[in-house]
Amino acid sequence: MEGPRGRCRGLGNRVGSALIVLASVVPIGIPTRDGAVAIYFRSTAEFLVLKRLRSGGYDWSDDGCSVPTRLQMSVRAMRYAAYVFVDECRHHDFAYRNFGGRLGLDRSDAHRAVVDRHFYEQMKRRCRRLGRGRIQRTVCRVNAGVFYAAVRAFGSFERPSTRSGIRGAR
Repeated sequence: MEGPRGRCRGLGNRVGSALIVLASVVPIGIPTRDGAVAIYFRSTAEFLVLKRLRSGGYDWSDDGCSVPTRLQMSVRAMRYAAYVFVDECRHHDFAYRNFGGRLGLDRSDAHRAVVDRHFYEQMKRRCRRLGRGRIQRTVCRVNAGVFYAAVRAFGSFERPSTRSGIRGAR
């Protein structure tokens, strides 16, 4: 339905622009590196809109934040952080499954570093939006740094995680 400013009511600018990019960049059934780049290197909110459409032949599966269960149980902050960052983890999983994983669109270490850095930036963005006070935002940023260090140290495009992670709903 046409809104007062010529756009669909109920669709924000982000959703509308994400749909336009998807339609113009992602060929149906043919996953490409350029298509995966166009999908991944956007905000997590825009990515989640595209994920709901699941087109282009990409691997859209995810395991949430695959923090080892023993670590989740022993460090409560890790379990909380995995819940806070679940959407960012889903976003990051797309990159690992498509640039690496089964599709192998770009398995280079240099590209993995760029992907992981984007993950870190998206987590810090989430922390800035937390309206729960400076201390909680600081704790959030520290946890974002821990998650980033973990994917840099233990992540692999060759073996993306299939572990069941925290899959909290948002």
